[in-house]
Amino acid sequence: MKRALLLFFSLCVLTCATKPQSNTEDQHAHDQEMVAVTMWTDQLELFMEYEEITPGEPSHFIIHLTKLADFKPVLEGRVELEFTSPDEESLRFAEEKPARDGIYLLDVTLPHHDHYHLDLNVQTEKIRETFKVGEIHMQDEDHAFEDENGHTGEDADEHDHHENEEHHEEVQFLKEQQWKTDFATVLSRVEEIRTSVPAVAEVIPQQQRFSEIVSPVDAFVDPKLNRKMVVPGSRVQQGDILITLSPSMGSSNSWTERQLSFQRAEKDFRRAQALMEREAISQREFEGYRQTYFVEKAAIESVLGAYGAEPFVDDNSAQIHMVLRAPIRGFVSGMNIMPGKIVASGEKLLTIIDPSVVWVRADVYEKDYYGIEESSGLEVHIPGQRNTLCLEQEHVTLINRGELMDPHSRTIPVLFEICNEGNTLKIGQILQVNIYTSVSHAAVVVPQTAILDEIGQQSVFVQVEGESFEKRQVGVRGVFKGMAAISEGLEAGERVVSTGAYLLKLASMNTGSIGHGHIH
Repeated sequence: MKRALLLFFSLCVLTCATKPQSNTEDQHAHDQEMVAVTMWTDQLELFMEYEEITPGEPSHFIIHLTKLADFKPVLEGRVELEFTSPDEESLRFAEEKPARDGIYLLDVTLPHHDHYHLDLNVQTEKIRETFKVGEIHMQDEDHAFEDENGHTGEDADEHDHHENEEHHEEVQFLKEQQWKTDFATVLSRVEEIRTSVPAVAEVIPQQQRFSEIVSPVDAFVDPKLNRKMVVPGSRVQQGDILITLSPSMGSSNSWTERQLSFQRAEKDFRRAQALMEREAISQREFEGYRQTYFVEKAAIESVLGAYGAEPFVDDNSAQIHMVLRAPIRGFVSGMNIMPGKIVASGEKLLTIIDPSVVWVRADVYEKDYYGIEESSGLEVHIPGQRNTLCLEQEHVTLINRGELMDPHSRTIPVLFEICNEGNTLKIGQILQVNIYTSVSHAAVVVPQTAILDEIGQQSVFVQVEGESFEKRQVGVRGVFKGMAAISEGLEAGERVVSTGAYLLKLASMNTGSIGHGHIH
């Protein structure tokens, strides 16, 4: 239900962000030549569009500024366009505040020169940055039909045709859409990375930290004796009372019958000891009483030891009851009992789990199995959490590398023991894990969140311009500490979408181009 609501919200954002706004001035016309500039500094992203400049005529500049700290729009501050002519004359055009969140609008008119050098200066309360835009070439009025690459007439048409083919896979995702959603980009980079083996895993209890409590006898759970009985989720220490049972009097394996039999044997043995001291009975008779006593004692102690139980006698009714105590510390779980219930011998009453240390059983495909001869750590992807749990070798113990392959799944179980700080992992949870190996190599890396996996085909969205993204098929060699190693399809220094790639996928599936043009 939660995921459905999130999907609905995302679609609403995509749809609403493309609806025309009430301010219809300065609309980008589809048939008007626009120049786009996309640049980054350590703190800001600039996406600027402007009409090709003709000397003596006004040109409209639309400047989008995004803070890289959170990928949200700049909300205040001054923006200045500084044009420097070949004879070192400076012309400045400035706006003291954005027309709307993140968007500055400036009209620029430049005198007759072949070209200018452009710097864009940004000054806010916390940020001061200068974008070195570079050379801006003026458009000759006699070549108004010449495109920005110098093609004219039929050549320009042919160029546009090829250009359209080249950008056929691009998806438009406007700055207004980016700012309204959970969105971020990052530069791909070369990094030393350890190889890893992917696997599906299950969290299971560590043997010494898991205990199922069963009833040793047929009994009644007396509400009067269990007013403070534990409840699911209760934390207990070793030796704490869990439950008090009142054994059935008529059962063939009645605890009361066993207890009474032991008490009779003990009483007979004590009397025989006294008679033996007075030489009132023979040695043979004494040994008979002695043997019976120890047999009954061993029988009762075996039951008490096996079930962690101890008897006590109700002084008012003289009835013998049985107290069950916690054999380990942990949390009460899987409770199958309540006051007033009758339980049978061997029936499961509750479970105690100590999740501070757990086992993770990873089912590794046979083609990957031999790559984990020397495991150097584990990366765990927890459902519902964005961040992965990265465990180095000192925090992971390889318990067993399975030797038996499942003939149906063609996987081999590999068992790890890990310290489960904060009880993050839950018993029975199914996880995606990456098992680190000791082999490392240099590779182009991006955050794993940037990878879209569609039926085994991996891809990323590369930012071509401020609002243009290209879906790129990539090869992934492994994952290490949340970073995916790219074997093909991406070069170092390209900027990819690290958060929000799924929204671009929705955009590409919808129309392939969401939101043609702005309305500023």
